[in-house]
Amino acid sequence: MAKTALSDETIALYNKRVEMITRGAQKGMPENLEPDTGHLVDHLIKNRHKWRSHTFGAYRSALIYWIYQLKEKYPEDPRIKKSLDILKDSMRAHEPSEVRSEYKTSQRKITSRDLEKLLAKLKGIPSRSEKAWGEKSAAWLESGLATGLRPVEWTTAQWADAEKTSLAVKTAKVKKLEGAMYRIQKANEAGLNVSSVHEIPKDFPEEPMEQSIRIVPVPIEHRLVVQIHMDNIRNYLQEEQDRAFSGYYRLVKKVIYETCLLLWQGEKSISLKTMRSQFAANAKRSKTLGEVQAIMGHSNPRTTQRWYGKRKNGHRTGRFAMAQTSRTDQGAHAELQTDANTTKEASSAGHTAK
Repeated sequence: MAKTALSDETIALYNKRVEMITRGAQKGMPENLEPDTGHLVDHLIKNRHKWRSHTFGAYRSALIYWIYQLKEKYPEDPRIKKSLDILKDSMRAHEPSEVRSEYKTSQRKITSRDLEKLLAKLKGIPSRSEKAWGEKSAAWLESGLATGLRPVEWTTAQWADAEKTSLAVKTAKVKKLEGAMYRIQKANEAGLNVSSVHEIPKDFPEEPMEQSIRIVPVPIEHRLVVQIHMDNIRNYLQEEQDRAFSGYYRLVKKVIYETCLLLWQGEKSISLKTMRSQFAANAKRSKTLGEVQAIMGHSNPRTTQRWYGKRKNGHRTGRFAMAQTSRTDQGAHAELQTDANTTKEASSAGHTAK
C-alpha cells in the first residue's frame, strides 16, 4: 500500500507534538541526558489517563511518524523497533484501568442555578486584580447563551439593524464547493500529474468557499450585555496593533476554567461552547427545529437535533428561559396555518374565475 503524503502543516504539527512529549519526558531526567525513543514512548503511555482518547491518539500518531523517520536512518536499531511495537499495541485495552481517562470534558448543559452561581463568582473578581477578566468572561457567557454563536463568530458579528434587535453573523463553518476528486482532476488538467490533494502545490488556486451570513435575533433583555461583549472584544483588539482575537479567547477560557475549579473542584467543567449547546436546549422549548437550525447556522437539521441541546434540558426558569410551546399549541397553530392557506387558495381561485 502506497504511503499517503503528509502536508507541510501536518508534519509541522507532528514535530511540535513530539517536542511537547520530549519536554515532558525530560522533566524526570538529569539535565545532561536526552530522552531516547523508549523514554518518549514510556512517558506517553504513562500519561495517557490524563487525556481524552482522541488526544492520546493524536500524540501517538505524531510519535509513530517521528520514530519511522528515525527508522529510515537507523534500520537496525533494536530500540526503535521495540518502541514502534509498543506504540502499535498501545491502543489495545487489556485492562479497563489502563485507558480510563481522568480528563473531564466540558459539559454540554448547565442548570440555571449553576449558571447564576458561576456568573456571580466571575463578576465578584476584583476589577483591579491580576484576573481582571471576570466581568468580560461573564459577559461572553451571557452573550453566548443569548445568541448561540460559536466563539469565533464574534469576530464578524455586528448589529443587523439600527434598533439593535438582531445580529448579522458570518457563519464560521464553510463548505468547499469543489470536492477532493474534482480538485485533483483540475490540477491534472493543468499538467501537475498528482494523485492526492496533498501533492498539489500550495500556490495552486484554492477552490472557492461558501460562507453565508445569517441573522440571529437577540432578546431585548440581553441586548445590553451583547453590546458590552462586542465592545470588550473591539477594545482589546484596538489597544495594541499585533493583538489577535485568539488571545482574548484564551484569557477568557482560562478565567472560566479556574473559576469552575474553585466552585466545583473539578466535578463540573463549563466552557464557552457549553453556552451554545444550552442555547439550543432553551430554544427548542419555544421554536421549531428549523428555526433553531437557522439561528445556529447548521446546514443539516440532524446536527441541531442530535448534537446540540436536548429540549428537556432547556431552562424552565431564570433569565434565559424561553416560553415553552406545547405540542397542542403547535398542532393548533399548524391547523390555523392550513385553514389560512386553504382560504387564501380559495380566494385566489375565486378571483381567477372572475
